[in-house]
Amino acid sequence: MKKQLLCYTLIISFILSQFSLYAAPHINVYLNRKPANITVTQLKDQKRYVPVKDLLTPIGYNVSFSKSAKALTAVKGNSILIFPQDKNYIVKNGQKVVIPSPIKFLNGGICISTDSLTPSLNATCMYFADTQTLDIQIFPRFIDTVLATIPTLTMPQEKLIQYRKIMTSKINYVIDERLFTLMAYANYLGYNFEYNQNGYSSVRKSLISDLKQKTFTLTKPPADIKPFFRSGMIAPFARGLGKAPAFEVLDTTEPIYQQLSTSLQEFYTAADIHNLFLKYQNEYKKAIAEYNKTDVLDAICKLLYFLKVSPQDAPEMTILINLADANLNGFGLQDDIALKTKSIMIGPGKANSGKIIVTHEYLHGIIGPILDKYGSELQRINILNEVADLALIRTHYNNWDSVVEESIVRALDFLPFSFPRHYQIGSNKEQGIILIDYFFNEFAAYPQYQGDLDKFIYKTITTHPSYKK
Repeated sequence: MKKQLLCYTLIISFILSQFSLYAAPHINVYLNRKPANITVTQLKDQKRYVPVKDLLTPIGYNVSFSKSAKALTAVKGNSILIFPQDKNYIVKNGQKVVIPSPIKFLNGGICISTDSLTPSLNATCMYFADTQTLDIQIFPRFIDTVLATIPTLTMPQEKLIQYRKIMTSKINYVIDERLFTLMAYANYLGYNFEYNQNGYSSVRKSLISDLKQKTFTLTKPPADIKPFFRSGMIAPFARGLGKAPAFEVLDTTEPIYQQLSTSLQEFYTAADIHNLFLKYQNEYKKAIAEYNKTDVLDAICKLLYFLKVSPQDAPEMTILINLADANLNGFGLQDDIALKTKSIMIGPGKANSGKIIVTHEYLHGIIGPILDKYGSELQRINILNEVADLALIRTHYNNWDSVVEESIVRALDFLPFSFPRHYQIGSNKEQGIILIDYFFNEFAAYPQYQGDLDKFIYKTITTHPSYKK
């Protein structure tokens, strides 16, 4: 009898131990920003597992399980993913990808741990303990990518000091009355483009209120800029005009500049814009001060070092802070005739984003001129038809050259001295910056390349898999 009791006790203890391995608190799941009916199994070691089938079927994969092979296979077009049970890897299009936790068969199906979602599917996963919510994002266009490892590249201190000495005089911050007038005029006409879900910046809101309280009449026909409101592409028009109050037409290629010159001259006087410009000087000075100039300078120097561009050959940059525009609405480095230099324009936003947005827009001034030389080569890898239906492309990047340039620049936003950011790269590709992962991987090998940036970019274009010779 005692032996039987001992046997029963051992059996019950074993069964209970198995249940303790698979504690299952209710966890809410969001898949690609939508509530999903997905069961999460949480193990004793706090690892969370989710069914592979529930992740991949909603994005178009056909899923099957082989009992003999003990593996789940997911297929979508040319994408073939294999999840072998009890293995610390998946097979992605014939290539083994190691993951931190083994694939498991749980609750009747093949499951993958949440910490394996990024290395296996380039997905992102965040757990919020306060609401017991799991937020998973999978980017279908990005699943098949295998991201390269970013090389370790340290800029010697003596090199940094040398670059600083040259670049300090090449980077300037300006409060531009011409740009202020243009944005005040656009807001007066109803310009409402905005990225920030919390609304306009305090300066923009206050400026609009000031204009509404004024009593004035404009007799000149308004400049035809409303078609550009939807895309937020207003600020760059300032580069084609001279300084206030004359707003001389400096760009004669488009009739809109003459319209703007005439309209802004009248608006500047009628609305007493100069006094409004003086009113907000402190706000603009404060915004400039929040950009840590040392951090921005060092970021530019390190970027040039990575790209193998000498500081002597690097373009100058005047940074125009644009507080009357949309949050972080930026425009890349271009010739600014009135300022006799190249300028970038940056909308209001968090100061800690300054370094990133400045280097991003500065990159346009380096990458753009190189791509201009290879227009015919770019057309030979043209796959714009794959992304033409996406809103971001329709609004901002409606030609293939601009898609390629933005893909290179955004890929370089994460290089150098950074790390693969799957969410940013995946979401960018999903939005239509279709070559971002390709250029990310190519530039990861750039430090070992024996040649300059121009030749490297030409090589990456002409060796792209879709290049038509």
